[in-house]
Amino acid sequence: MKLWYGEGGQGAARRLVLIHGLGANADVWLPMEKNVDRRWIARDLRGHGRSPHQQPYGWATFAADVAELPQQDEEVDIVGHSMGAWSAWRSPRAGSA
Repeated sequence: MKLWYGEGGQGAARRLVLIHGLGANADVWLPMEKNVDRRWIARDLRGHGRSPHQQPYGWATFAADVAELPQQDEEVDIVGHSMGAWSAWRSPRAGSA
């Protein structure tokens, strides 16, 4: 399934992966766009916004969706809000936080 994402920013620092909360979409991050001094990528999780509304839903699925977004060899900082934070924490990309 192809999930929607947007990206922007510039700079050499590690990219931010921005994950929205339940009932929201990646647009919740737009107000901070002009205040971020590095690259970012924001995804609409499955069942939200511009991504397909297609099962399965669940923590493991959302976490897998977070993990597949950046290239596997890219080190990133993940920022999540509410359900997005939980999904990021459960993601294999979370490391040892």
